[in-house]
Amino acid sequence: MSAPVSFPAPIGGVPFDNDFTPSVFFALLYAAVCLLGFWRLAREHSRTMLVVTTLIFTIERVVVWLLRAKQAKTPSDDLSKNLTAYWQMTFSANYIAMYGKLIVLLKSLVMDVLKPVPAPIVLQPGNFTQTADPEASTSFLHHSSQQDKYREVPSNESKTELVEREGDLAAAHKRKIFTRISTGLGLQALLPVLTGLVMSQLYVGAETNASKANIVRLLRFAIAGMCFAILMALQGMCFWARRLPGIRKTPLMLIVALGLILTIIPSYHLFIMGNNTTSLISTAPGSGNTPAEKTAFYVFQVMVELVTSGTLLGINAKEVFGL
Repeated sequence: MSAPVSFPAPIGGVPFDNDFTPSVFFALLYAAVCLLGFWRLAREHSRTMLVVTTLIFTIERVVVWLLRAKQAKTPSDDLSKNLTAYWQMTFSANYIAMYGKLIVLLKSLVMDVLKPVPAPIVLQPGNFTQTADPEASTSFLHHSSQQDKYREVPSNESKTELVEREGDLAAAHKRKIFTRISTGLGLQALLPVLTGLVMSQLYVGAETNASKANIVRLLRFAIAGMCFAILMALQGMCFWARRLPGIRKTPLMLIVALGLILTIIPSYHLFIMGNNTTSLISTAPGSGNTPAEKTAFYVFQVMVELVTSGTLLGINAKEVFGL
């Protein structure tokens, strides 16, 4: 008889009977956040695509916790392998969707500061000389005098206009660079999600296949590493944005805070990546199913997702960030 295969312990473990209450509790909390999102959508002054996408995430989490509550009342021998694979994918990478929303908010703040400002037309009083033509009408003289009362100064005579135009060129260059970087970082958020899909397909087979178990282990490290890296890149972008003249500091600090809070999740994942088990229903230390490990999962992942999504729907992003 072959020895049991050691494979990566499931993130969050598998739901047992004592997980029913916390599963229902989190389902209700996410449902309350969903109600907040629907309220935002119903009000025109707070309705944005950010609300829609965040609402989709919270609805998915309601479904996840209801399924876990149902699974908690299912005998261990009847655990759904498909649900287990789905939970590993969604808990490994789906939280990075919140990062994409923070990128959108940061881009709105930066573009507001770097938006082009039309250079002013500088006018100076001009001299008007009345024509000597006796046949000129009074109305024509009046119209001409109104037009010639002021004359436009050529651009090379206005230092102020030149400075502002140079400033617009610099701002346009910064806008171009920031747009490219933010778009690139936004697209990079797809990498951990796609990797998570591949990992989840291999996870169920990893329970009996050592080769698949090793691949799953590497992919989980890669997912956590990528998520941590792009969240750190967000902090770097915020640090750069903080130096822009006129940037609104309070909304920017909110983005920084939410980004740092999200960083807790990949840090937690990297910490537990070394845990292995020989059975999904094992309750040995490191299996992900001990009370302490379940509590850590609830605190360092579930509550982090809840706080982040709740904050994004709790504030009026249209008003605070100018979406």
